[in-house]
Amino acid sequence: MEEKNNFDAFYPFFIIIIVYLVTFFKKRAKMKREAEEKRKAPPIRRQAPRRVATPPIPVATVKTSEPSVQLKKPPATRKGKPRIVNLVQGLKSKKELVLLSEILSINSRVK
Repeated sequence: MEEKNNFDAFYPFFIIIIVYLVTFFKKRAKMKREAEEKRKAPPIRRQAPRRVATPPIPVATVKTSEPSVQLKKPPATRKGKPRIVNLVQGLKSKKELVLLSEILSINSRVK
């Protein structure tokens, strides 16, 4: 008899736990269904804007043209002077030459 009384005392707690479990699994099942519906939904396709067809050009109005005659030029040959010589030739004073040499020496140290 005492065991029955102990069970009767816990009866409301069992009901609360069962109700909680039922609502928990119900929510979980609903979330799964919604996720599956989202996955199964067909992708929304954008419709391309309609293109307006250009009117056909009558063949009689088209002029035929022949390409102009071009003489073949020999490929450009590079002079043997390095680029640094072009820089030095463009300098106007000795100060600019010294400044250029300092810049070049700094660049060579950095590399």
